[in-house]
Amino acid sequence: MSAPNLASSGATVNGKTAHLAATNTEADLIAAIATGHCARVEAVYAANIHASVVGWVSLWHKAGGTEYHLANQMTIPLNATLNILDGRILYLEEGDSLRVQANASSNVDVNAPYEDIS
Repeated sequence: MSAPNLASSGATVNGKTAHLAATNTEADLIAAIATGHCARVEAVYAANIHASVVGWVSLWHKAGGTEYHLANQMTIPLNATLNILDGRILYLEEGDSLRVQANASSNVDVNAPYEDIS
């Protein structure tokens, strides 16, 4: 897995948004990035959609088969939304993915606007 050199390639940039109703099982928010592409993730919004249960969300950057925590059981207050990246940019290289898990099904929705660059 390598990071493609996009500066000299006349890169194409496509804006996308990933959506996931998170469950208590770890799942891909952004699936493995295709060969010759990278993704620039601008935000990861986690919304607690439950009216009476405080939620939590965990977020991993999976790279080269290894998962690296970006957030571990981050608490989301009732009816609130958090930007897990808090204004920081995350790049995913070929084969990398972004994975999430919540405390329960039907509790947390996760959205991530990103650029698919090739």
